[in-house]
Amino acid sequence: MKITTDEMLRQVCAYFTFSREAPKEIYEIIVTWFVKQFTNNYHFYFLVCSIPVAYFQLKSLKLITDDSKFKAGTLMGIIVLFLFIFPRDIFTVQNPRFTTGFWLCIVCTLHYLCSNRNNIFLLFPILFAPLIHSALWLYVIIIVIYLFIPKKSIILQWCAVCTLPLMFFTTDIFRQVDLSQFLPPSLYRWSTYHNTDEAYSNLAGSGRSGFWWVGTSFVFAGKIMYGVMLIYIIKRFKNKDSEINDTSKRLYPFLLFFFFISNLLHLIPVLGERYFYFTQIFTIFLWFKAVYPNCPKILLCLLGAYSWAIFTRYGYILGGALSVNTHPDLFYAPLPYLIGKGILW
Repeated sequence: MKITTDEMLRQVCAYFTFSREAPKEIYEIIVTWFVKQFTNNYHFYFLVCSIPVAYFQLKSLKLITDDSKFKAGTLMGIIVLFLFIFPRDIFTVQNPRFTTGFWLCIVCTLHYLCSNRNNIFLLFPILFAPLIHSALWLYVIIIVIYLFIPKKSIILQWCAVCTLPLMFFTTDIFRQVDLSQFLPPSLYRWSTYHNTDEAYSNLAGSGRSGFWWVGTSFVFAGKIMYGVMLIYIIKRFKNKDSEINDTSKRLYPFLLFFFFISNLLHLIPVLGERYFYFTQIFTIFLWFKAVYPNCPKILLCLLGAYSWAIFTRYGYILGGALSVNTHPDLFYAPLPYLIGKGILW
């Protein structure tokens, strides 16, 4: 795309004035305009998009690697880092809008929950996430609600556990909900697109053939493992003999609350899947803070549940993310050739 300065400013203005022609978000528009000021090489576009994603990911990982429990170079340490980053790894920058906003929300939330001072200003950057991807408006609402609700663990425990079965079922309960009265035109068009009969049919697996059940079985197994991890964490916090650090105590009610919300959102196509990514990362993070290095078999079982996703994402088969983004010559061609290939030809 070629976006002129006037066009970029017009769309930004339309966004903040809630015009009917307004885009859902403006991050991609601004980045595209910026890159096209000096090059038409699309590699630079993804380079620019990768910088904030990598920064937010590394700032999040630092909360693990700086912990005294983390032992660099150990197999279980590597597994923890991998399970933490895998749901939205750097290859997902092929969808830079959601990936960037996602990791912005992750790093701000974790730094807030790990802070001894409960500095609410650490959450302030999350307000910019919807400018990056419109689906993150909901995350802003979730955070605001969490700040004001009582943090009574027993209530949140029941809410999280009782809604766990929703992870495994699909329904069109929200199909008849008219959102036109609550959303601006740009977001309403997006919600309508994802709230169709076809979208719900895809969520239920309609029309799939062949060995689709293989991938579905591994997804099912992964969700079971996250449910098991949640129940184990709850039992650990209920055990008065367990030594729980202050960081884990602040993370615990948030994880319960987010599990509850994520389970409910699972009923909505696309949105439910994206918010389950948050649940996966928050679960691994609290597991590391409160349980690790105990029960390593749980992490190994979760890694096994991920094995099919790892195979399809990083293997050069089935159109996985790695095969789409990276030519095999990356692994054997000399660096000068690769630089020239990306920039000169």
